[in-house]
Amino acid sequence: MPILKYWNNAKLAVHIAVLLLSVLLGVTTAGAYKAAARSVIGTIKYGRLVMLVIGVITIIVAEVLCVCIHEFIHMLGFKLCRCKSVLVYSKKPPTFSALGIEWLTKTQALLVAVLPFLVISVISVIVFIITNNHLLLMWLLLINTALSSSDLVSFFVTAKIPKNARVLGHYYRCSE
Repeated sequence: MPILKYWNNAKLAVHIAVLLLSVLLGVTTAGAYKAAARSVIGTIKYGRLVMLVIGVITIIVAEVLCVCIHEFIHMLGFKLCRCKSVLVYSKKPPTFSALGIEWLTKTQALLVAVLPFLVISVISVIVFIITNNHLLLMWLLLINTALSSSDLVSFFVTAKIPKNARVLGHYYRCSE
């Protein structure tokens, strides 16, 4: 039985919420960005263009790096559960996904789903403790939440299936 049949309806709401959080975070940090950009814009002839290009490249690199780390942590979760997994790349939209190719218990599926969110959140807090940079912590947690949104929905939906169920991807079956 499919366990995420309502995800397509919830996906839009989750992405809108993350977008609103991004805008809110952007508004609260615009002053810090403006101060950093002012020095570059004033000293380089095409400073605005340079800041735009650097900003876009930084966002793309950060997203690709975060996705790779996120999926690698999923693969470690599958390995901890002694389950074979594969890394799948799809072209439209361009994404990487770690997929288990064996049935997991409900507990194992819950662990694999939430593991990247927990690990990256803990790493973000450790980075904050070391750097004492509130802005960096907020951005790391926001990116982590955005990347983990479908995993978090999967976690809460999987939590509602029967305790004796076995899970493979977005499907489950109950053990006899």
